[in-house]
Amino acid sequence: MWTTESPSALVKTTPTEVVDGAAPATATAGVEATSDMAPATTAVEHRAAVTILTNDNGNLTKTFFLDEGGTVQKQAAAKLVYGRYQVRHAPDLDALNTILDSLAPTQAVTYGRPVTAEGVVVAQSVKGPAAGAITRTRENFQFGDDAGVLMLDYDPPKDRVAFSPSELLQTVRGCYGVLDKVAMLWRASASSGVNGRGITGQRIYLIVSKASAIPRIGKVIFDRLWLAGFGYYALSKSGQLLERAPIDLSVWKPEGLDFAANPVLNNGIARASYESEITGGGLLDATQVQELTADEIVELKAIKSAARAAMTPHVQTAKEEYIKEVAPMMAEQLKRLNVDADSAAISVMLDRATAQRTLMGDFPLLTAERKWVTVGAVLDNPDKWHGTRFADPLEPEVDGRVAWVNLRSGGKPYLYSHLHHGTKYRLDRAPALIEVTAGELPRMVDSMAQLLKKSGQMYERAGVMVYVNDDGKIVQAIATWMKVFVHRHCRFEQFNERKKEMVVAECPQGVINGLLANAAQTRMPRLIAVRDVPTMEASGRVIATPGYDEQSGILLISEQFSKWPAIRKAPSASDLKTALQILWKPFQQFPYVSAADKSVVLAAVLTAAVRCCLRTAPGFGFSATAPGTGKTLLAQCIGALYDGNAPAVSAPITHEEEWSKSLFSSALAGAGTLLFDNAEHAIESASLCAVTTAPAIKGRVLGESREAEAEHRLLVLATGNGLQLVGDLNRRFFTCRLDAQVDSSKVAGRQFDLEPLGYCLQNRLAMITAALTLIQGYVNAGFPAVCDGLASMDDWNKLVRSTIVWLAQQGVTEGFVDPKVALLRDSANDPEAAALAGVLEMVKATFGPNGKFTVAELIKRSAGTEGWAELLKDIAGDQRGVDARRLGQWLLKREGRISNRLSIKRAGLNRTKTVLWGISEV
Repeated sequence: MWTTESPSALVKTTPTEVVDGAAPATATAGVEATSDMAPATTAVEHRAAVTILTNDNGNLTKTFFLDEGGTVQKQAAAKLVYGRYQVRHAPDLDALNTILDSLAPTQAVTYGRPVTAEGVVVAQSVKGPAAGAITRTRENFQFGDDAGVLMLDYDPPKDRVAFSPSELLQTVRGCYGVLDKVAMLWRASASSGVNGRGITGQRIYLIVSKASAIPRIGKVIFDRLWLAGFGYYALSKSGQLLERAPIDLSVWKPEGLDFAANPVLNNGIARASYESEITGGGLLDATQVQELTADEIVELKAIKSAARAAMTPHVQTAKEEYIKEVAPMMAEQLKRLNVDADSAAISVMLDRATAQRTLMGDFPLLTAERKWVTVGAVLDNPDKWHGTRFADPLEPEVDGRVAWVNLRSGGKPYLYSHLHHGTKYRLDRAPALIEVTAGELPRMVDSMAQLLKKSGQMYERAGVMVYVNDDGKIVQAIATWMKVFVHRHCRFEQFNERKKEMVVAECPQGVINGLLANAAQTRMPRLIAVRDVPTMEASGRVIATPGYDEQSGILLISEQFSKWPAIRKAPSASDLKTALQILWKPFQQFPYVSAADKSVVLAAVLTAAVRCCLRTAPGFGFSATAPGTGKTLLAQCIGALYDGNAPAVSAPITHEEEWSKSLFSSALAGAGTLLFDNAEHAIESASLCAVTTAPAIKGRVLGESREAEAEHRLLVLATGNGLQLVGDLNRRFFTCRLDAQVDSSKVAGRQFDLEPLGYCLQNRLAMITAALTLIQGYVNAGFPAVCDGLASMDDWNKLVRSTIVWLAQQGVTEGFVDPKVALLRDSANDPEAAALAGVLEMVKATFGPNGKFTVAELIKRSAGTEGWAELLKDIAGDQRGVDARRLGQWLLKREGRISNRLSIKRAGLNRTKTVLWGISEV
């Protein structure tokens, strides 16, 4: 029991608590009921979601019992395979405390919120779950933009004295001034007080104003505890440094469970009861929690560096002792698996596992069924082993299900263990043997190329060998990187004449050079784009299996084991309407001028879902009447859906040569979104036009004396106040117009009810799935012909524009129209088109419908007519007047273009070999 640490005021009231979507029928004891007409209170405004999960298969809380020797034993909770969930709301910590007190042993809570208020939840391993059932994954449980519960979990270190409740509260409040006065609920963990153990694990709960900020706020508190002197490094059994502080760094996940119910006590086990405590007042305002300053970041790095340095001798000792202890046991396991490995090889494997987080091909793994298998065997059979649960590779005795393998990430296969807050281990095959022999360079290059191809990590792009780094970016392989990579996959040996035996050798530089110089001939898979969400080809084929898709050249990567939501093959009208609601939610607050402008944004969003599969696609422009209207934010939201992060913004380029270099460089690097922001002048570029109508860009490779052709899947966006596109760009960009219809001085003060960019980033997978569902509806209808063609953009017209028109015809997208309406509108307002129409009118009036003239004659005859001279000066003027050469180039560029049923054309040469021009009527 508490004595000196117990609070002076204990929680006694049972406040009103609301089931999501329904008001309470009566007031709970201790709380005064209010009428329907009572004014809203702050507590109602900040209701924090608490999702209760009930297990159908047994208790979720811990069970304690005495064994035959009288020792306290703990039984782990049953796995939640089938269960139910219900969302409830806590307006304050009193209500939260009541909810936690009411939990049964079969229940636990999570502070992420599913889409619906109640339903069925199943494990990911369940095949063919009931309709509507969801899994407890990040895709289904999320932190929203409303209030939420932040839990701080404290477990005392084994070698340190545990904090008392008052010490823990004082430590947390003292590390950051923002926390000093806010309301905090203290509760003892389920393990505290069992058979006289006293208070051990403890929890502190806060209500924060914005649930989506919980992971960030938790990390800030963790870092500030380090700055306050409470951080430390613990040492695992295998010698790994584990970053620690008084609170657990790994719990702020919307799908994570809080096992807050009281434990089950069997055969004589007793547990002391500890009253909860609420101190302070008010919720934590997320906007008040600031990131560390630059100076604080430097200080934190220095503190951690010093702490690691102090642990270095202990780390080495622990690793040596661990290898010495584990090596004989590993040798026995390998012997049972018929793997021949001597003590030196085993030591190398254990050293790589502890130091480099790499599990070599012969490393034994323990399955959840307590069977041993080597890493190599797992890699050789991905169909069998992908997603399988394993014990931790270094401490298999702790938990048989704490790790899982991802063999279909699209990148490097790995095993992730949740032990010690999570460690990712790379899985490597046993190195292949290549014999180094003088004069056999072609053989060695061919052998090495086959091994690299088999690794599934090397690709060819624009004639060079590339790989995908840990950030999902395409990187060109260079000699120094390649040499290290090769030695990880191969063992080179050559014959030593003096020793008369094969010895280890270096990979000859000629092999590296041969591989890099002949990337196209090595027949590596051709890499077009890298994606981390499902997508769809123009044929309607959905690409949703992680890995390299040979047909499209797309590498689909997935670092999470959670399955992607399925896309219905035949979505109903209800499915389509739901998908549109999900997709349009972050975009509905922007001030669109017309339905055509809304439709342009919907087209851009659908394009973001499938752009990587389309050979060509238009660009999208966002034009506003005043700064602060939201044009850049809108473009960033669309780029975020395509890239997975907010795209960087660039100023529009003014010179054609720079346009060409920049676009080629982006294509070569496999870039996604290009966002040209706040264009102050009209945008005109032949290279930019070509990007929207050509699937590849030619250019000279920087730093090399060669040209290359790079296939691209660029999504080009441009913004500006009164955005002006010149010439052909008006037919290759769809522009959305925004107008807040308020005084320009007040525009920047507008606020969105929902933060659009944050929503898009947090809900990207759900939004992409919704976009693909809408397109799948059109695909399932059989690609009906619902609109005319669009030059050079056949695939986009077929998959994106046609989907929007079809959805409008089906009554799904009320308020949307064919996005081509905006294209026609902007083309009609094109100043370039107006200038051409003026010149054609001038020519017809001056020379007649059949007259012929030179550029010089056109300039001379226009001089005496009001308005015409000014028109030619606008087109090709300089300080001296109209430049004949520039005007001739302008006419040549517009030859054959039709305006008002007239077009300009060359009509031969005159006696002085000067070009004659004329007009023709269409």
